[in-house]
Amino acid sequence: MNRYTLMASIWLVSGPLPATFELKDPAAEAMAGLEAGEVLEDSEAVAGGARTCSEFSRNRKKQNDAYFSDLTWLISAIGGAGSSSFDPDAMTRWVADYCASHPERRLEEAAAAFRVKS
Repeated sequence: MNRYTLMASIWLVSGPLPATFELKDPAAEAMAGLEAGEVLEDSEAVAGGARTCSEFSRNRKKQNDAYFSDLTWLISAIGGAGSSSFDPDAMTRWVADYCASHPERRLEEAAAAFRVKS
């Protein structure tokens, strides 16, 4: 048996080497452009408290991503999510009523008014 036959036999017995490949990591790609200490922020979430009540009301009717982002912001700003007595539906109705009465105000003002009321 010559050495080429021996090598081919060993290769056939051991099988082909497993293929290796690398999956792309979109999060790593997004973070690669950031400098140390810089934070990548969701523009909808950042705008949450700065949005006006009229924008909140309009987004509520559309049930769009901005509306749900605002709700998430409101829950975190009000801080009631950890309370057993916190009712997110009641908070949503109260803020919607507040915004209907004060369309020029900002959501951060609505959150502050809700905290005072509670």
